[in-house]
Amino acid sequence: MNTATLVLQTPASAYETVVSELKAELRLYAPDDDPSFAMVRVKTKREPLTPVPVKPRARKLELKRWALEAPDRKQIYRDLKSRASSAWAPEFLEAPGTGRKAVLSLESGREQQQDVKVLRSARTKNGAFLRARILQRNRNCSNAIHPDMLRGPAFEQFSCHGSQAQIELTDLASKIVDFYEDRVEYEEDPDPARAVWRVGEYRPRSEDMVTFKRAAHAAYSRNEFNRDEAPFAQAVDRVKGVVWVRNPTSPSQGYGIPLPRKVGDSARGTLGEHACVHHLSAA
Repeated sequence: MNTATLVLQTPASAYETVVSELKAELRLYAPDDDPSFAMVRVKTKREPLTPVPVKPRARKLELKRWALEAPDRKQIYRDLKSRASSAWAPEFLEAPGTGRKAVLSLESGREQQQDVKVLRSARTKNGAFLRARILQRNRNCSNAIHPDMLRGPAFEQFSCHGSQAQIELTDLASKIVDFYEDRVEYEEDPDPARAVWRVGEYRPRSEDMVTFKRAAHAAYSRNEFNRDEAPFAQAVDRVKGVVWVRNPTSPSQGYGIPLPRKVGDSARGTLGEHACVHHLSAA
């Protein structure tokens, strides 16, 4: 299973609290050596608010899209083939593990969680483990590697969490991603359907709206602006002869530039609330 749908029947005031507690509970399933790795991601969905149309004079606003051009992967493929062709001995695949046991008292109703040692830690197919480690560091690098390169005797084996095999695979993933990030370049997006980004209707994130005179849309949600962005947007809105647009925070709607390497949790760079500023003539 890779997707689950939960229907939460809770007051609106408690919604965020319930979702945050659910996320905290799911973090228990993250690897012990990387507790920040989100094996499970929670996406919430609410009824959409009425979209705000683009003003007629702002429909000409557009920006060229850019994509990442992967470097020559011959060296990466040589490293993968070399590793895939040599299977690990059984002792390098095994590792003891720690399990978690919950004990519920029938008298008090209290639950106690205990860590217990197990003979063997959870096992993962080596090819899948390597891809997950590369994906964790850089999604674009993972997408640039042909799936066939993650096949072979060593990658078909299963190894335990904390085993020598997984330590070596983690090092290999870091080496591959470092090679990619040091050499990747930008190119104009080769997909004709995505070559140009154009301003579309704005989809509010809350009903508390702020109106603007020279923006591409009549108003934006107040919570779309942080402490620095709000006065900047107001200043831009006072400049005569320009039309500006708040860059939507949703990647599917807004304009973004793919980053060669992640910055924090983001793999795309955005241009803030002044994603596109167009100077109008006196006419």
